[in-house]
Amino acid sequence: MWHRDAYETDLKREVYGLGHADGFSEGLAEGKEEGLAEGKAHTIVTNVENLAENTNCSISEACDLLCISLEDYEKAKQQTID
Repeated sequence: MWHRDAYETDLKREVYGLGHADGFSEGLAEGKEEGLAEGKAHTIVTNVENLAENTNCSISEACDLLCISLEDYEKAKQQTID
């Protein structure tokens, strides 16, 4: 069993580079966090813009109707552009 664990560790280091195997879980968690933030930003922008378009109201009015500050919408919009 020990040999298999050592082999897998060596393989991860070879594939991902030295030191990366140890931080692999941290990288996954960081990537998941970034993905969730991007998804949330995309949802905010989509909901505000769809409401504004479908009701012929302004972005500001759509934000008010959805209880989202205009500042939060603008931050989310910027995140989706980057």
